[in-house]
Amino acid sequence: MGGSTMTILVLSLDTAPLLAAVRAVLDTDDLPAAALIGGLAVTVRVAAPATTYRATADIDIVTTDADPTLVELLTNRYHTTEPIQVAGIKVDVIPTPPVTTDDLDGIDDGPRLFVASHRWALDTAEPLTLATPDTDAFTVDVATPAALLATKCHAVGYARTQRRATKHGADMLDVYRLVETYNPDGELATQVHDAPGHLAPVIAHVIRTEILANPAKAAMAMASTSPVPVDTEDLAATLESFIEDLDTGPA
Repeated sequence: MGGSTMTILVLSLDTAPLLAAVRAVLDTDDLPAAALIGGLAVTVRVAAPATTYRATADIDIVTTDADPTLVELLTNRYHTTEPIQVAGIKVDVIPTPPVTTDDLDGIDDGPRLFVASHRWALDTAEPLTLATPDTDAFTVDVATPAALLATKCHAVGYARTQRRATKHGADMLDVYRLVETYNPDGELATQVHDAPGHLAPVIAHVIRTEILANPAKAAMAMASTSPVPVDTEDLAATLESFIEDLDTGPA
């Protein structure tokens, strides 16, 4: 009898501690719905099955606001307090309640982008099987590229001062690489138009003001975290095309 073949995405050896932490989180009893977002999720989406993308030192999990919460479950199991440490890795847990269009009406762009994008990331996450060359494979729900882009655009456009000072280049790089990888045919823009909360104009505004307003400056900031050079002309052309797709809307 024939059977389906599981596709394993093999990441670089330096992600092994991060994957161990993700695996430990998933091993929590009564685990509520949860999905991987953040830098490691972007690495999975743009680098696998290649071996390198950019360094990241923590993991980000979006989850429901169930009772007990994932934060409570993790702090009890690992005898830790926030910031949560699991297997030696900082774990940022973002609980998100269900949201409707009515819930988002009248909310400013920044909070609306945060709330809608993170719930979208949870609701549309896909199971992917991950490993490194030296670790066993396991399966975790990972946010889709479109939802990741939306969450990353919030980080780029509405980050707190500390994050902007330390992670702005990496967050902009994540936005660029997601668009570069997933929007050659306009598909990523089409998916963003389907996001809850009418997020396409907000995302377009963030990219225009934070990256396209000064592509050379943005490329320099990205270069500090990228393992490969960031070409200013390619950056501008790629994101301008994406913005045009967002402005035009689905065909």
